[in-house]
Amino acid sequence: MFDAVHKDIIYHSLVQEWDHDDIVVMYLNVMLLNVLRKCMLITFQAANDIHTYIRMKEMSVQKHNKFSESEFGYLDNLLRKKNISVLASQAYIMLTANKTEDWIEQTNQRNEESSNAGELQE
Repeated sequence: MFDAVHKDIIYHSLVQEWDHDDIVVMYLNVMLLNVLRKCMLITFQAANDIHTYIRMKEMSVQKHNKFSESEFGYLDNLLRKKNISVLASQAYIMLTANKTEDWIEQTNQRNEESSNAGELQE
């Protein structure tokens, strides 16, 4: 494996024994431990960030499915008792569940009030 290494004067000076080899080995061990610790910390932080992201996503999810089950029950009731298409029944459920009618009434009242205020100013 190391046959391709050119063994010249520099190579021999690097591989010969030195008085401070034990200190160098100790420093290299400390450096290696710090590098490994940093890599583990980065990996742990990335895993923790992913875990935190998943927890935040889970917090926005409802703990039950009562709302959707009630919508399906309401749809089933409409389809069984009335002669209505699926699309029309879904639109009716959306209108009642979103309280669209209340919103439209409030908007109309605000528009009437603003138009009445505009007529009074003229």
